[in-house]
Amino acid sequence: MKLYSRLSRIGFLKQKYSTKFLFISFLGIHVPLIGLILFISFSSFRELNPGEVLFWTLGLTLGSTILTLWVQHSLIIPVIASSKALDDYLNKKELPRLPVHFEDEVGVLMRDLNEAIYTLDAHIDEKKDLVNMLSHDLRAPMSNILMLTELIRDDKQKKEMGEYLKMIDLSVQTQLGIVGTILQLMRAELQQNEFVEGVNIRLLIEKVISQFKTSLSLKNIRLEIDVPADLEATLNPYSIELLIYNLLSNAVKFSKPDGLITIKAGKNDDVLDIEVVDEGSGFDPKDAEALFEPFSRKSAKGTLGEGSIGIGLYFSRKIVQSHSGTITAGSNGRGLGSTFTVHIPAEQNKD
Repeated sequence: MKLYSRLSRIGFLKQKYSTKFLFISFLGIHVPLIGLILFISFSSFRELNPGEVLFWTLGLTLGSTILTLWVQHSLIIPVIASSKALDDYLNKKELPRLPVHFEDEVGVLMRDLNEAIYTLDAHIDEKKDLVNMLSHDLRAPMSNILMLTELIRDDKQKKEMGEYLKMIDLSVQTQLGIVGTILQLMRAELQQNEFVEGVNIRLLIEKVISQFKTSLSLKNIRLEIDVPADLEATLNPYSIELLIYNLLSNAVKFSKPDGLITIKAGKNDDVLDIEVVDEGSGFDPKDAEALFEPFSRKSAKGTLGEGSIGIGLYFSRKIVQSHSGTITAGSNGRGLGSTFTVHIPAEQNKD
């Protein structure tokens, strides 16, 4: 790698990997000629026989060939190092330490490979965290349901039956919410931002709200929509639907019984603004950014004990960023409600 690094410091050899090979080959071809000229020049005081000329020509050519091959092999070392780094990661889970400052094609290859491996490793860690979360969050609601069914079976006091059924309903809703979040994540990873199209934002929001009828009824939450009926935007409808779903799910989860949730949307200078406001648990303003971290345990339980795997808001930010937008969380403190605000360009590029 040292020779490659030194050659990369030479101005006209910096940008192109192939130029380094051509430069070495050029020198290798001309070294015998230059050597022979020098030999003849310094031997001018005596006659040279054909045998000597042939010997020195062959010797210089052989030496130059060996040196050229050695140098060219040294130039391949970065490629070999890249291959070894990938192999070490796949077989030993060792993260690479490839240099990323070179400017030629091999330098770009090492930089991209380095970035790809670190990104892959981060995704694998996220998957591991997800599995660890699921091992608890998927089992707990089912355990509650089993326990409650046993109580119902053994309970002779019918008046307590309604309370047990309410608790079962809550456990089932929690379970469905967790499974729904997982399915959203998997489907979104497959679709990403494959297409954009004209979307009526009001209709999209109403479609999402229809999925929360049971949850809203369970807590007797009022929901107000402040969105123009003709509000249109060109974007990925599936991703934005998931975004609104996650924000509304978060609002319902942390809203108190008999509370109010308000959804607002509008356009401002070709920017689509979406705002979800609730009167629920709120949060410490200093924790605003931490809410968007994956598997965050900030305010992990809802007002009725609803569970979560902590990726809804993290996933929401990913969606917004994929649309070149921003999402922020605001609250005046615990118990004072929260506001989630989204700004994204209303006209996304159609690829």
